[in-house]
Amino acid sequence: MEYITTKQYSFTNRPYRSILGAKVLMFDAKPENIALYSRHFQEAQINLIISERLEELVKHALEALPDVVIINPDNYHNDSFKQIAFVKIKFPQLPIITIGESIRDDSLDVIMQLGVACYLDKNLTRPQDLLVAIEQTLNNN
Repeated sequence: MEYITTKQYSFTNRPYRSILGAKVLMFDAKPENIALYSRHFQEAQINLIISERLEELVKHALEALPDVVIINPDNYHNDSFKQIAFVKIKFPQLPIITIGESIRDDSLDVIMQLGVACYLDKNLTRPQDLLVAIEQTLNNN
């Protein structure tokens, strides 16, 4: 993904028209992460559905029929890979965006092979970059 400046992608210049009203299912167990992203999603008029456990994720995906799923695991290990694989098996057409911290190349290869549409490194990413990733993911599907 090429770098996009904040000025190019500000709400006043381009208010994310293509994702207005999108349904996003976020799988994250940390309330501080959810609060941070929720504020930006609200500004972009995105309907956010939050799941803190895998069971909730499946239930919400079946009930809400989201446009995209965001998975933000604590770290990438076998359980995280299983979560991503489980979602892709249950909902093969549903695009997944993952957010992580300093993932190793071999782990990045694994999640991309599992069918993740986009990976964002939270150490290098601003919350509004997630809106760009959602828009690009939805436009590519």
